[in-house]
Amino acid sequence: MWGPNGKDRPALRKVASAALGPAALAPLGTYLADRASDLLDASGQEPDFDLIAEFARPLVRDSLMELIGIAPAQRAALDVQIAGMAGFLPGCAEPGTGRYFALAAIAQAVEDLWRKPLPPRAAASQILRGAVEAEKISLDEALAQATLLLFGNSYTTLDAFAGLLERLAPQPELWAAARGGAAALPSLVEESLRLGPPRNLVLLREADDDIACPSGIIPAGANIVLPLDTLNRDTASFPNADNFEPNRTGPPHLAFGAGRHMCVGLHLARAVIRTGVEALLERLTEWPGQIRVERAPSMLGGQSISVFALPRAAVQRC
Repeated sequence: MWGPNGKDRPALRKVASAALGPAALAPLGTYLADRASDLLDASGQEPDFDLIAEFARPLVRDSLMELIGIAPAQRAALDVQIAGMAGFLPGCAEPGTGRYFALAAIAQAVEDLWRKPLPPRAAASQILRGAVEAEKISLDEALAQATLLLFGNSYTTLDAFAGLLERLAPQPELWAAARGGAAALPSLVEESLRLGPPRNLVLLREADDDIACPSGIIPAGANIVLPLDTLNRDTASFPNADNFEPNRTGPPHLAFGAGRHMCVGLHLARAVIRTGVEALLERLTEWPGQIRVERAPSMLGGQSISVFALPRAAVQRC
């Protein structure tokens, strides 16, 4: 993600981490809460309200685009280009050449944006453009980071959000506890993140030195494959590992990786998921019995929740 030249990666990562860091996200808080409320209030022709298509996906998309500074009128078209970049993911059925045109279109849109005064909440663009002006990174590197942030966070955060909804819906006692404050929302989010990485999402690393493991030595230079789903369900670290237990104690999960390679989008992902669930906690005294869940092949591999529908009247204000 940080470029082919290893010596440039620390500088690139430092800038990208700042672009989605807590300071950059601070002005976004009120916007996210208001946007979540507006999405739940939106009218529609269908009797069912799809929490994926009408709530979670636009909330994730708009949080990223607000940070970049994409105007609301441009977001739907740019979202199509972001979907077109799926061909870059390993295992994509039809990679084709369209992914390159999609990438170029996104980069051009961001570059055009950076030639103008940026909106107040466009903290990510302000940081990336500022790093170019300070000659810390090149314009191409900054545009690549902006494009990757738009693409990389979109589907991972959406999958995590949908997974938490599915785990909470059939547990009325837990939902009531969350509404009353007896169950901490951050704990619900973190436990769902532990269970949530797509089944075949892995981290790829290279051993800098020999690493002593119980089963033997991993030699320096060896390629290491870390399957997140398996690691986060290791029964040695997480007893009853397949259970959703928000009060769980023990080591932190690895949904965002760890150490210097930790996902730079972790703060934004947590903020969006927490804000979305907070909005639903305010609206739903309890989950309605008529919930329809559908799955489809995920861009990240495996299956993702594609539809999570409930009666529209359940989420909209009287």
